[in-house]
Amino acid sequence: MRTKKKRFLKYVPGFIKGKVIREKINIPDAPLLDFTFKIATELEELEQAFRLIYRAYRLKGFIHPKTSGMHLMQQHAHPLSTTFVGKLKDRVVITMSVFTDSEMGLPMDSLYKNELDRLRNKGRFIAEVGNFASEPAVRKGNQLLPMMMNNLMSRYAKKHLRLDDLVITVNPAHEFIYKHIILFQRIGKVRSYDTVNGHLAVPMLLDLNEYQRTYFKKYHGKARHKDLHRFFFITDFKNLRLPKENQILSVFDKNIYTHFFVKMAASNAIFKRDEQQFVFKLYEKYDEILEPKVFENVRPILVPSKKTVWT
Repeated sequence: MRTKKKRFLKYVPGFIKGKVIREKINIPDAPLLDFTFKIATELEELEQAFRLIYRAYRLKGFIHPKTSGMHLMQQHAHPLSTTFVGKLKDRVVITMSVFTDSEMGLPMDSLYKNELDRLRNKGRFIAEVGNFASEPAVRKGNQLLPMMMNNLMSRYAKKHLRLDDLVITVNPAHEFIYKHIILFQRIGKVRSYDTVNGHLAVPMLLDLNEYQRTYFKKYHGKARHKDLHRFFFITDFKNLRLPKENQILSVFDKNIYTHFFVKMAASNAIFKRDEQQFVFKLYEKYDEILEPKVFENVRPILVPSKKTVWT
């Protein structure tokens, strides 16, 4: 029956498809009080997150085996990259990362640099969402768990990083969810992504300057359990923990870099010597300019380069 419904939706007009899919939203009032949603700031939280990503990506065939049992991108090492975690007691059961556009570029540049450069040329401040993973036994069809992570991530992206746009690559099979529920828009063609062993990817974008207005138009007035405008912009969740508004957490430093990228050798894309030196200089730069490690308004000092250090 579910397969027949998918086939049916494939051929109906987009506005009808959107309405049908949005009617399936069911966000219960229970705020998952057993869970805590936060930025990973402790070494153990980061380790659990990177191991969870590794297990999920191996199961999907996105990556090859690694002795470390962890998966990181090079961009994780940037001092402004952020790893978000959802914890059940002391255990990380869901995670996602946001890579702020920077001197290191974005993971998507390897496949969609032209599309990203068009945004940069307009002066847009962008970041990529990626490395989403969860424990299947805990998630188990629970819509609220990933929505809480999206809530945490989007609030931090807008109110703290002050981004203009979030970009993401998704599997074509999941495009309709991101388009009709989370309200991303496609910005390029479907392509084969070497980073995930040749699986197909669709590039999408969420305009953070407009998304509150867009959510209001789509969701305001719906039943409480379907009103994502209320969920993302009005409801205050006590177990969703963020820094004070406008403040940014910088987590990665030389010691954490050494732990993951030298001792653990967690990434297949090991840093070359000149790249490592460049990253260390970044840590020194941010330590000198921004004290303490919690600081305000990075945008004026961070000017993304269209030519990254790796090219």
